Amino acid sequence: MSWRERLRGFFGRRRTREPAPHRDPPPRRRDAVSPTGFLPGAYVAVGYRAAEVLRESGRPLPQGGTADRHLRLDRHVLAREALSLDRNNSVYKPVLERALDAILGRDGFSLQFRTADAKTNADLEARWKAWGENPEVRGIFAWHDCERMALRAILNCGDVGVAKTAARQIRYVEWEQITTTAGGDTSIQPTSGGNRIDQGVELDDSDRPIAYHVARYNAFGQVQAGTSVRIPATDFVLPGHRERFSQTRGISALAHVMSLVHRLNDILDSEAIAWQQLARFSVGISQEGGGLPGVDLTSADTDDVDQPPDLANRHFELEQGTFFFGKPGESVAGIKRDIPAAQFPASVQTFLTLIGMAVGIPYSVLSLD
Repeated sequence: MSWRERLRGFFGRRRTREPAPHRDPPPRRRDAVSPTGFLPGAYVAVGYRAAEVLRESGRPLPQGGTADRHLRLDRHVLAREALSLDRNNSVYKPVLERALDAILGRDGFSLQFRTADAKTNADLEARWKAWGENPEVRGIFAWHDCERMALRAILNCGDVGVAKTAARQIRYVEWEQITTTAGGDTSIQPTSGGNRIDQGVELDDSDRPIAYHVARYNAFGQVQAGTSVRIPATDFVLPGHRERFSQTRGISALAHVMSLVHRLNDILDSEAIAWQQLARFSVGISQEGGGLPGVDLTSADTDDVDQPPDLANRHFELEQGTFFFGKPGESVAGIKRDIPAAQFPASVQTFLTLIGMAVGIPYSVLSLD
């Protein structure tokens, strides 16, 4: 037999071996994922292993659909939660502030003209600077203030409306004012012109924004139903944080870390309370065989009787310290000051790093180290 025939016989022989447990699913799974017999046992090679794990987990499978389909149900809740965290959470607010500092810097963005005429450039830049001193209709905020608050609204609530006015000033519109209802835009409303209104934005057949419907606040600061005014898209822009092509309204950049922010804030509060409580204790008294309750051992001496458990009969004070005279079997030990734990700072840093990733800032910027 020639060497060619030996090689052909060797490689042509069917060789069997036990399947690697970490790659091939068991036979039951192969049958489950290959009901037609197509490529049996090759699911790991041609599919997504995570899908099979999800099917066997027993929890509801993720739902598909456009981004707007999910936003109609959840956008209002997430935006209001973001505002609540901004007001009340000791972790969330600094994350927003550091992100704004990192993006805008100290003076924000400025406009620089670079035409061939230096005089024209200087004149246009001076005009822009003058306009920026009073750019919005309320007359309260300068341009840099508007930049910072607009970006804050986008990162926090998802988007912010900006309307042009005849006075060559702009009017900022809160995210919740862009609506045709007062409680949330969970449905699509058709218009007489053949368009549709989705989450306060009027869209044509190509999903192109045609107009925005802006409601007023009532005397109590709440969106007032039935007050929406239609503003053409030529006079209104809606910058926002969008993540999909099928998304009309923005979503908070920190939406996916809100639960993590909640947990970290609770951990910090709990550690601070534990530290505060621990600071109130100096020594602990142990007694063999139990005895009087600890509350009795620390009660005040009010009866002037020279009998235990009066605390006045069991200690002697000096100007710089205190002597304690214990009973037989009692011992006194100092309370260990072991809060926070040694790994606590590293754990907090890990949490903050993950939260900072949501807005693209490293831990060193977030912590101002």
